[in-house]
Amino acid sequence: MSALRDGLSLATTFGLTGWLLGLAVVPERLGASRRGAISLALAVPATVLVSTPGLVTGHLGTPAFGASVMVLSLVTTFRLGLRPASLSRLEPLRERAGAVVRYVPSRFDRRAIVPAVLVLAVTTTAWLSVVAAHVEVSRSSGLPRGTTVWFYWDLVTETVAADSLPDTRLEWGGTRPFPVEYAVTTLHGAATAKLAGGADLELLERYRFFMVLLGLVAAYALWRRWLPAWWAWTAGLLTIAAPQIANRFVSYRPEAFGLLLVLWSGWLLNEGLERRSARWTALAAILGACALMAHAEVWLISVPLWAAILASRAVPLERIRRAVRGSSAEIPDADTVREADTADAPPAGSLVRTMAMATAAFVVCVGALSVVSDGGERVSHLAGFDEPTEDAATDVVPFPDIDPTWTLHAALYAPANLGKPPPDVCRFFIDRKARYPYRGVNMQSLGSQIGLALLLLLMVAALSGRWGPAGAQGALAIGLLGLGIVLLAGLVCAAYGQYVPERAGPQRILPYYVLALAGLLATVGWLLSRWASTAGERVRPGSRTTVYVIASGLLSAALLVWLTPVTGGRSASLQNLAPVGPSLSETAYRAYQWMDEELPEDAVILANGYTEGSISAVSGRVGWLDGRAPYLESPAWRTEATRATLTARRFFLAPAANLAGLPREVTHVLVATTGAVEIGGSRFPFARSELFNAAGLRFLRAFDGKKLLLFEVVRGAAAGSGG
Repeated sequence: MSALRDGLSLATTFGLTGWLLGLAVVPERLGASRRGAISLALAVPATVLVSTPGLVTGHLGTPAFGASVMVLSLVTTFRLGLRPASLSRLEPLRERAGAVVRYVPSRFDRRAIVPAVLVLAVTTTAWLSVVAAHVEVSRSSGLPRGTTVWFYWDLVTETVAADSLPDTRLEWGGTRPFPVEYAVTTLHGAATAKLAGGADLELLERYRFFMVLLGLVAAYALWRRWLPAWWAWTAGLLTIAAPQIANRFVSYRPEAFGLLLVLWSGWLLNEGLERRSARWTALAAILGACALMAHAEVWLISVPLWAAILASRAVPLERIRRAVRGSSAEIPDADTVREADTADAPPAGSLVRTMAMATAAFVVCVGALSVVSDGGERVSHLAGFDEPTEDAATDVVPFPDIDPTWTLHAALYAPANLGKPPPDVCRFFIDRKARYPYRGVNMQSLGSQIGLALLLLLMVAALSGRWGPAGAQGALAIGLLGLGIVLLAGLVCAAYGQYVPERAGPQRILPYYVLALAGLLATVGWLLSRWASTAGERVRPGSRTTVYVIASGLLSAALLVWLTPVTGGRSASLQNLAPVGPSLSETAYRAYQWMDEELPEDAVILANGYTEGSISAVSGRVGWLDGRAPYLESPAWRTEATRATLTARRFFLAPAANLAGLPREVTHVLVATTGAVEIGGSRFPFARSELFNAAGLRFLRAFDGKKLLLFEVVRGAAAGSGG
């Protein structure tokens, strides 16, 4: 029953709301595939829209959500019109449903072979290339992989409990501002959890799988504007299966959520430009603004994506081709790329005017949402424009001559680097992160990967030049997208003088160049298939279609087997997908559950490691070193976190000598005694014997054969308790 309710909740927030809003905003007749795509694209802003009344009134529950959905349904009905004839706009859906029924004949029907084979091929390739790997990396315990997932899902849990977005939350031992920069992601998750009856781990995992499947659909829709259906599907599989993209979907992360919105915004922009429709481009701009409030870093990818789409539309490719070939004849092969129902929406204005309106709408929507949501303050943190405060004065900042974000990073993860200058960020991360664009491709430098992309572009140009303009616009957009992402990563790396915002370029943005690589590979495969079909037609007239189908199947199969986790089993999937870093172990999870039941509600727990939000999420207690890493928060908070981390490290190395320096807010001490127990983040070294003999520490409980120890801090105690 829980699975059914979770499924209905996910279908509502990822589908039904978008379908209603899509009919209200775009009531004209659309083909079934486009109606389905726009429904999925608008589902997130629609869910946010219908959740807003409950959010404002503090009643973010099923009644308020249902009432808002009813209002949206009435608006949709009004937009469609009350006359029965207006329902003809839904005729494509009825026709498609009837076609499905007709393809289930009472006796064998040859017409059913082709659709059945295509459905089988799509399902099989999706399972082998993407879905199976995500199933295999799921943990048998039901606990999610990674550590930051606990922080992000706890935001959803707290929103569900408060029936609204809270103003503050407890982390790092005190009250901190609630992170509004993930508002869209958090609100959508909370609305889904409310409908499902709670934000449990089962819903978390199902939510993640929904995002994987929707990522495939969104990538397919984007590539479908430039490629025929099968090769667009291949490009979608290559996109979501790439390790740099797949890692975002291994656990619940706002970055994956934001990527879905970015892909859908690109699809809507392409549709709007094709139709010369300001309405469609405005919807694309709204999706872009939602992506900003889902995850700001991945939203940056929408800038080169939009620029590439606009630029490729602006270049008169057909005119250039005619000038080069000296012919005015057009080769009518564009119908192999674009779906037939494009003609349902005739152009309503000039392309230049539509492009200008799209750009203006994007800037206005993003700017307005940034201002309303305090985005300006977040940007000032990112840019390092904060003014020093008394708490962050130079005399109390550890290592004042060193970049403070690097100092905090070293304190949390690599104390040997304390006091040392940060590395050359761009070179360091390019060497490490850009080496493996795919599991089957080991490239030692970004330059070699750019060289491969240029080679693919040359092949596309050569093939497109001979066989007409089809795909040339897509190839240009894909090439510009890859170039734009590389330039954006370099710009971010060069624009900032601090380690953490600087590394966002090569570590977080640069890996998305694989989007362009996936598109180029599929484009080359498609053009090679066309070349093979033309050659086959010369050898044997009438064999063009057969040769094309066979060549497409063989080439796409070769790409998928080579580049995706089709083979290799669990170990290959883990290598391809699992995020770098620890995950919360079952022992720690059970210990946190025990704390939830047994410890006082005002307990403050100091663990021998930075736990990234897992203590608060599971135990409901405050962790002294628990929550988001405040690299880009206020200088005062960042300095406080650095001092707290260094104090904790000194305490665990010599508990007896440093107990007096422990903050008075700390009531309990948690120690993972072995690397086999992950507490949800980094782990600090400790002196085991001193813990049991230190005055002021009373041993409370051991978990899993003393792999995890819990002590109570007793102020003014004369001696510790043995254990």
